Order: sequence, then structure tokens, then C-alpha cells
Amino acid sequence: MKKNFLILIALFALSNMAKAQDAETANRMFRRGYRADIQLEANTYQQSFISTSHGYSFGNGLFIGAGAGFGVEFVPDFNADAAYLSKVFADVRYCPWDFKVAPFVGLRVGTIIGVHETPHAGFMLNPAIGLDWGRVTLKVGYMFQTREDSRKVNCVDFGVAFNF
Repeated sequence: MKKNFLILIALFALSNMAKAQDAETANRMFRRGYRADIQLEANTYQQSFISTSHGYSFGNGLFIGAGAGFGVEFVPDFNADAAYLSKVFADVRYCPWDFKVAPFVGLRVGTIIGVHETPHAGFMLNPAIGLDWGRVTLKVGYMFQTREDSRKVNCVDFGVAFNF
């Protein structure tokens, strides 16, 4: 809990130090209209994804959209093949301050589809916090997944994105 509090304080401090002085350098989430990103993600469950999200920014820091991603799950046993994954999700993000560098909170909810010997689908929930810095976004989150055999996967998720 203490670590999470320190991370939030650091994000707030960075966003205050880099406050934009003019509209040219303001946060992109405060510009009304279509927004998209492409993101590289990895988590502590040995999954890696490339995903994209498309949606609408309302001009007040709120973004609502949807996305899809493709990935691979590496198996610790070198004799086993890697599992291929696909995910489809709704994406909501909120950035409270119109600074050049600003923290945000986000939530992705959807389904994750794995292809082992037989395809299977499960539920995915991914809340996150991060930092928008111009066209680059850095995030840390928690990923919860349900699996085909009623297993539940809980892991930490990291991502870096390029915003259009």
C-alpha cells in the first residue's frame, strides 16, 4: 500500500512539474475527437501483446473506445509450444489534468481467446494507472483473466503506447 501511494505522489509531482503553458503542448486527451493508439504490453504471467484501441475523446479528459490485441503466452517448459492469444475489449480512460505530462486511470473489460489444442474464451479485466507524455503513454495495471479450466489468472501488466 505504501508503494502504491508513493507511485501516485510521484505521478502527481511529475504532472505538476511539466504543466503545459500553451494549448500547443496540452494533453491530447483534452482535444475533442477521434483518438487511437498502438500498445506493446507484457505481464508477469509470461504473456506479451500488441494491441490497438480506437475511440472518442470528449475534450474533458475522458476517452471511451474499443480495441483488440494479439499475443503469445510463453510456456516455461521448452518442449511445449507457445499459446497464441487474442483479446477484444472496451477501453475507458480518464485524465484529470490538462498538463503536457499527466497521470490517468484506465479500465479495459472484455474477452481473451486462447488457442491451444482447442480454442477457448475467458473474461478479462484490466484496471491501470499511467502517465501520458505527449504521444507516449506508460501504464502499469492489474490483469485478471478467467481460463477454460476455471483457473483464474492474476498478474501485473506493463505497457507502452504510441498515441495518434
